[in-house]
Amino acid sequence: MFRRIAIALWFVISCASVVATELSPLQANNYLKMPSAVNSSGEFIQHKYFKILKKPFISSGRFKNIDDTFEWVTLAPVQSALVFDGKTLWQQESDGQLKALLLAGHYIVVVEALVTGNIEKLGEFFIFEKHEKSACLKLTPKDKQMALIAKTIDFCYENDDLKVQLNESDDNYTTIDISPVSVKNNVQE
Repeated sequence: MFRRIAIALWFVISCASVVATELSPLQANNYLKMPSAVNSSGEFIQHKYFKILKKPFISSGRFKNIDDTFEWVTLAPVQSALVFDGKTLWQQESDGQLKALLLAGHYIVVVEALVTGNIEKLGEFFIFEKHEKSACLKLTPKDKQMALIAKTIDFCYENDDLKVQLNESDDNYTTIDISPVSVKNNVQE
């Protein structure tokens, strides 16, 4: 009898130590060794993986976050742009005109925080946990609305580059590799 109780107690203690510990935004920032502001502008390469397709859809472009304006510009395979002025999300039409997007404005704040590495802002929407990969965090949405973006997000920071993976509930996922813009890459803003 004593042996069964000891084994059960050992099992409970072992399981409790495996449970992930939630990190505060400050702890998450320190864990990744991130500067307070990672990217105000940069380039991205996005791979969208669908489990029914052998190859991902790939797009690339740049983003810029200046003052209250965030721009996400896709350059390939098709040019398009999203502009968030702090209140309204706009889509740039082929003729250069801006058209308001009424339903997606709250999600662009999360995209902006992800690609600029704003851990404090991400803490409003996600729970942070250490990831099995070093230099990575697992982000879990705090509410159902954010779960529409992804069931979890792998958020990794290493060598001044961010890598974000949005894990969807149907086993599809999107990876976004984000690099800061630099003179050595001959990128002009």
